[in-house]
Amino acid sequence: MDKPDVFVGIDVGRHHHQCSFVDGERKPIAKTLRIREDRDGFQALKLEMDNIVQKKDEVRFHIGLEATGHYHQNLMAFLQAIDDLDVEVTCINPVQTKRFIQMQMLREQNDKVDARAIAEYMCVQRPVPTPRKRSDMQPLRDLSRLRCQL
Repeated sequence: MDKPDVFVGIDVGRHHHQCSFVDGERKPIAKTLRIREDRDGFQALKLEMDNIVQKKDEVRFHIGLEATGHYHQNLMAFLQAIDDLDVEVTCINPVQTKRFIQMQMLREQNDKVDARAIAEYMCVQRPVPTPRKRSDMQPLRDLSRLRCQL
């Protein structure tokens, strides 16, 4: 039997991230979680994921987060390093989620609504997970990006 899917939408911010959890029917399965952009915040997200696993037994997490400048990189690396849970992480172009929100005709826009919309986007669209980047290549990418700005 396949593991049930849990879709996690993360609205990435400079100092905080908003996380929303939905099931395959796009129904919320946990409270929206606001985490800080630090190790303690990331651990709080991991703890919530562990709690969901305890409630639902085994699950597969499909996590979507927007590629917002460089603010998503630490969280992305943390999530891709989780090895005791079944986790797939997808970095999404913010334009895609913006268009998805417009298609849903959501009038209210705030971090909670955006996180929920990203989770629903993950459920409906099922985007391909982002491959892990080699950590030794990141400094070269950063230098290349800075060089292009000169």
